[in-house]
Amino acid sequence: MPGRFRLFDFGKTQYEIWGVVRSVQIIPTDIPDEIRVKVGVAFTGARPPSSYLRDSDTLYDLKPVLRKLSLWDLRELPRRAGHFARFADERHKIAVKVILRVIDEHGRIAELVSAETQDISESGMAVITKLSSECPKYVLITTQNERLPLLAKVRGAHALEDTDSLRMHLEFISGKWLI
Repeated sequence: MPGRFRLFDFGKTQYEIWGVVRSVQIIPTDIPDEIRVKVGVAFTGARPPSSYLRDSDTLYDLKPVLRKLSLWDLRELPRRAGHFARFADERHKIAVKVILRVIDEHGRIAELVSAETQDISESGMAVITKLSSECPKYVLITTQNERLPLLAKVRGAHALEDTDSLRMHLEFISGKWLI
């Protein structure tokens, strides 16, 4: 980052700054099995919050005003509350066939599998599927009619008894499911 845009570390070659991800958007690409994302970040400072150092799963939001030196100030979100509250979303017991594109650690599509939803809300879903690879951290979800893909984080997974199927709990991070 050019020096005129920096608020600290003016003499360093690299400018390391912490931030909060505010948006994630999938960008179409012509390269097969590759995805690209556009990430919107609000810069928050030279150091992470102390609560992040204690627990890296802590969720944050921005305070509504810029702080001194034009960096955003953070506020810690209470667990299971605020924008990320899943219990507030109405869950719909709907069985929809979806396609999961498993994303590997290099950001490439490693596997394409079909799945069926057990329940859906605006911010996530539970699906039943079979994977030939290990449980991923992220998947792209589309419907059979190639609905705009949503990027989702795998929040949990467990094997179903007496089957080789897996129940995966997914949280959408690039948008909401329109019900």
